[in-house]
Amino acid sequence: MTNEAYPIEDWLLNLPLYSPVNIGPDIDDAIQSILLYGDTMDAFCPECQQSATFIAAISTQAQRLAQEEQRQIGINRLGVTGGSSPRKVWRVPTFIKTIVCTRADHLVHFHFISNGESITKIGQYPSLADMATGDTSQFEKALGKSRLHELNKAIGLAAHGVGIGSYVYLRRVFESLIEDAHAKAKVEKGWLEEDYQKGRMKEKVSMLKSFLPRFIVEHPQLYGILSLGVHELTEEECLKNFEVLKAGILVIAEERMHEIQREKRFKEASLAIASVSQEIKNP
Repeated sequence: MTNEAYPIEDWLLNLPLYSPVNIGPDIDDAIQSILLYGDTMDAFCPECQQSATFIAAISTQAQRLAQEEQRQIGINRLGVTGGSSPRKVWRVPTFIKTIVCTRADHLVHFHFISNGESITKIGQYPSLADMATGDTSQFEKALGKSRLHELNKAIGLAAHGVGIGSYVYLRRVFESLIEDAHAKAKVEKGWLEEDYQKGRMKEKVSMLKSFLPRFIVEHPQLYGILSLGVHELTEEECLKNFEVLKAGILVIAEERMHEIQREKRFKEASLAIASVSQEIKNP
């Protein structure tokens, strides 16, 4: 069985704790694929405090199991009685997978258990939340401390398997972005506040399109999905789609950050040109 048969990188970096993954009768192949996985992946390194490339390590446990599998295969080929199925060698109750930061050899450990035909991640250090929220600090200027805290709260809840609660905080971030745009729009001449207050979120986004990041304008359904998660979806359904919705919020944050940087450069360039112009007039 090849590693490509299973989303191992996703299991390591994104799978919440205590969320069983049903594998089926090929549980041996899945455990073997995880333990012998040796590819590289990109993730935030909490120790380096920046993005890094990690490589999956092959543990001594995995090496011993691989040797035992080969021994069982040899026994079976010889027709010696007492040999067990080589595949069952990999059916261990607990196992650990480690990835190594290639920047400075920092380690991230993932602890799994197997139960029947499923595997469950029961531990991780540094935590999934530490790795998932690390890259969000760059958006503090774009979102503000309060919104960044709520975004990180959503990420932390999802990391611990709390899907509905994570949607609550993502929706609060979205609503605050809308309110920021509303505060700018309502002082403009010709603004129809009464129409705005009566409108649903889709209509509000349409009215605020000149003040909102393009991603919100083009994907107003994002709010509807978040609201559906809060009121109707199960924890599992929310967790399944959390990464997609989080990515949408991060795209919005990136748009705001780029706008802030653009405005900063505009002001700096304007001041510099004004200074040069003054020098030329008054040599």
